[in-house]
Amino acid sequence: MVTEAQIFLTRKCNMNCGYCKLTERQFEKELNLVDWMLAYRRLEQIGIKTVKLMGGEPTVKGWLPDLLRFASRTSIKTALLSNSHFDDDVRKKIADSLPWGYFASIDSLKSINAHKDPVKKSMSGYGALQALKNTNIPLLAANVVINKHNYKDIPEIVQHLSDEGFWVNLCMVQHTKDEAKEFSRVKIKSDYLFTEEDLPDLEFLSNKLVQMKKDRVKISVPYSYLTGITKYGIGCNWKCKQMSQLRIDADGGLMLCNEHRTDLANKYNVVHLNEISFQKFLKDWDVVRSRTKCSGCYWSCFIQAEDNIGNSKLEFEYAA
Repeated sequence: MVTEAQIFLTRKCNMNCGYCKLTERQFEKELNLVDWMLAYRRLEQIGIKTVKLMGGEPTVKGWLPDLLRFASRTSIKTALLSNSHFDDDVRKKIADSLPWGYFASIDSLKSINAHKDPVKKSMSGYGALQALKNTNIPLLAANVVINKHNYKDIPEIVQHLSDEGFWVNLCMVQHTKDEAKEFSRVKIKSDYLFTEEDLPDLEFLSNKLVQMKKDRVKISVPYSYLTGITKYGIGCNWKCKQMSQLRIDADGGLMLCNEHRTDLANKYNVVHLNEISFQKFLKDWDVVRSRTKCSGCYWSCFIQAEDNIGNSKLEFEYAA
């Protein structure tokens, strides 16, 4: 049973990281606060238990704290994923609105080239987690993307964040030559990508991370993801076998996944969703997935969602 949803609250962003193409698609009208409040009620009705709000950058929506406060009064646990590029006033409003979780993007703990957006995002994210430590937010976590520039530092980064009480979600760098993809169809410099020559190093990293997780280091991704980086981390060619997580676009459209919007998003919208239409969507998802040519990906969120379903777990259960 699908119990997780991830929402592109907006396609707008206040940064330009170079490896994200989501902002290239803009809608004439994105859902507003009232729409998303209704959407939460719809999601409750179909059995969704957890939501991650992402973008774009969700904090560009001035009404985000109002939505978070509303969400905290529902049965759905909501986490916010942000680039943390905001001032103290916004941070305080986020903390006061009591999201269940906050995820910051942190790919490095080195303050080099701080003028560049990806590194600036890492430093802002680390600062935000530090500032939110003494709040009532139950889950504080970092999203760390493993690439060829930082992979040797990953164990140290993970250990440092865990020692400070932060959970760590790991994901291999995403890359593709498929122009139909929404997120990863970007020309990432080859020196960031892994090749077959890196297999011994990835095997070492995989074994190290598995042992760290066994030692209760706060790694949120399952063992199946950590052991799979030697197989899928190079080719980025893992393929989903079932729908494991509901993905909702900024206009409310239900997507095939975060890489493929497809006509599903034009046919199904979260503000009109109910138990009957959701069951129809699930059947249509299978049909569209079988027709969609996809070279694969290695998004940790999907592997983790499949693992949760297989083990009858809910998202964020690792931090409960």
